[in-house]
Amino acid sequence: MTLLEAAEKALSALEFMRDDPDTQAWCPEADDAILALHKALQTIDHDVVADLRKKWTTAIEKDGGHCPVCDKWGKIYKVKLTQGLALALRWIMVHGDAEGWVNVQTHGPRWMMRSKVYPLLMNWGLIESRGYRSGVWRATPYGRDFVLGLANADSAAYIHDNKVHGWSGVATSFRGCFGKHFDFDEMMSERFDWASIKLRGKK
Repeated sequence: MTLLEAAEKALSALEFMRDDPDTQAWCPEADDAILALHKALQTIDHDVVADLRKKWTTAIEKDGGHCPVCDKWGKIYKVKLTQGLALALRWIMVHGDAEGWVNVQTHGPRWMMRSKVYPLLMNWGLIESRGYRSGVWRATPYGRDFVLGLANADSAAYIHDNKVHGWSGVATSFRGCFGKHFDFDEMMSERFDWASIKLRGKK
């Protein structure tokens, strides 16, 4: 029996005795004991939760692990602002309507739909969705400034369960997302052929 279980059992017994009309000679010290046990249980609960949270955080920051409460697998992943994500941001910006919206699901190029990682841009605040699972996206004002070279972004985010847990602390420009052999000026021109893009893996 754990300390928590023992304390809960003792508290239950004392409260039963206090409320039982057949209990003889109930003393004020017993009330003090009940109050002390309540405080102890609150402290134990807090400590247990804090310990579980610490172990869970340590697990997902390293090799990953199962949640001690729900057994769900979790791991914090380092997601880089890659060339592929930068291209997706530029495509969304270029193909948006008067308000910037574009249905990526129906109009997105093959290379973009094959990887389907473009929603990750939302973690940087570079794009926004019109609605849950709408498939319609647009570049945010920050995203447009990033593409136009007016703002920088963190080069990598640490993500778990679709939430950002931290940043690399290394800034990058939009141009910095592209390799040395990529024709950046051509891509930024109005005549660029978006169907010509071929990405390796999930970049």
